[in-house]
Amino acid sequence: MFQLIAAQGDAVQAFHEFYGLRVVITDGGLASSGGEGECLNVFLAADGENSDSNSFSGPIRGGCAAGPFPAMTQLMADEEGLPDELQSAFPGPTALQFVYDKANQKIVIFAGE
Repeated sequence: MFQLIAAQGDAVQAFHEFYGLRVVITDGGLASSGGEGECLNVFLAADGENSDSNSFSGPIRGGCAAGPFPAMTQLMADEEGLPDELQSAFPGPTALQFVYDKANQKIVIFAGE
């Protein structure tokens, strides 16, 4: 599980890096100005390391909460463009699912082939 490392009110929560990926929880998603419930966003940690900017370019995956279902997203660890350290930790066609556990403010990661 990821542990929370930073929070800006209830709007943005950032979590520890996971094999070159960064997860943040936002209120309404990164591309919107707010909305219903929280959204989980996964992107390359290297793309978000410029502290002089409040934006970045690069791939992002995300999904928002829907009714009783938590915010989540999923990807294949061997997809082109993902960090080598992720592909080494999860070789082959491994699916990863990132789910926000709101009650405990943690990200739970499921892996499967």
